[in-house]
Amino acid sequence: GAWNEDGKGPSLWDVYGHTPGKIKDGSNADVACDQYHLYAQDVALMKQLGFNAYRFSLSWPRILPEGKGAVNQKGLDYYRRLVDCLRENGIEPVATLYHWDLPDALHQAGGLLNRKIVDWFEDYTRIAVKALGDRVQYWIPVNEPNVHTELGYCHGWHAPGAVGGRSTSLQANHHLMLFHGAASRVVHECVRNPMVGTGVNVAAFYTAPGTPDAERLLQRIDEDQTWWYLDPAFKGGYPEEALKLAYDNGDDFFRKPGDDDLMKAPTEFIGFNHYFSIWAEPRDSYQGWNYGTAPAEIERCDNAWKVPYHPSGFYDCFKKLADRYPGLPMIVTENGLMNDATVGADGQCHDPQRVRYLKDFIGAMRRAVAGGIDVRGYLLWSFMDNFEWADGYASRFGIVHTDFTTLKRTVKDSGRYYATVARSNGAEL
Repeated sequence: GAWNEDGKGPSLWDVYGHTPGKIKDGSNADVACDQYHLYAQDVALMKQLGFNAYRFSLSWPRILPEGKGAVNQKGLDYYRRLVDCLRENGIEPVATLYHWDLPDALHQAGGLLNRKIVDWFEDYTRIAVKALGDRVQYWIPVNEPNVHTELGYCHGWHAPGAVGGRSTSLQANHHLMLFHGAASRVVHECVRNPMVGTGVNVAAFYTAPGTPDAERLLQRIDEDQTWWYLDPAFKGGYPEEALKLAYDNGDDFFRKPGDDDLMKAPTEFIGFNHYFSIWAEPRDSYQGWNYGTAPAEIERCDNAWKVPYHPSGFYDCFKKLADRYPGLPMIVTENGLMNDATVGADGQCHDPQRVRYLKDFIGAMRRAVAGGIDVRGYLLWSFMDNFEWADGYASRFGIVHTDFTTLKRTVKDSGRYYATVARSNGAEL
């Protein structure tokens, strides 16, 4: 909310959301949940529900309206108030520096396709961390670089709506990988006992029985869809086999000598987002696979997306991450279910599928912990229904229902269930 209040500049998504035909339900994020004005009541509700951590994202153009240059002190003051309110209520703040809302002024200057963006991001990070680093220990430099660049710069389904193909997506992503390294170094300079982690979307991949060379196919998919976005931070480079296949006709002109060292930086935990699993079918192309059909017994979200969700896939994600990056603790930075539950005549919001989802997925995480995997935290997506990018308000993830007309919050059945789980630290499922 408060998209143009208190000195905030326009973001990429402000402009995109104001463009007719871009958002599924014709909405925009001008008001959204309006947590800008309602944060105190929201934090009180978080405390009531037993939260001990809350992940939120800083808005780059709220702090630097032009993306660089003059600092908007009112923007920094807002985040100080939010963080102080969280801490006063016993809730650990987890801050994300870049959650896709690039200042429009920087987009006009080339945005993520202009290598100068890395220096601009480092400057923004330094301003934000110096202002909040005495209050915030946990930092995630970039949220879901894989989703942002694939949907925004390759296919054009998200802001900025570029249909630039694979090479444009790779260029934008490379600069986000440099973002991570730059931000991590700044946090380690400015924060005592810093905790820096990733925020990559990680899926579990499967094939149908009898798929030819299935093991190699799945390995190739993970190289392209998972390790491509995590290896730079933890290993200092892209997966070797995927790198050989990624570029055509010198399209890697944006990669410079020394970039591998710049991408790798101190990173204390693997943060990953997970929602559902993917069944793949082989095809003859660069990526080498298509989306297939999940087995009939796999439950699907009961909304328009109809995506399959698979608790065992969540468990398998912990396993494959632990195998590739041994010794690093993990934090689940997003996990949740999208469905369309609304408030009924009884004033309640009944969402039994989300209750089942949380029980099954948190149970899968507990199984990973019991198997020796070091999981330090679980951050649900999402606390309340919000503006969901190109879906607008047509898709709901919250355990708290938001009435986007009155802004009234109503705790869903899943919220009451999750409160029990949170207060027991996952012991009561």
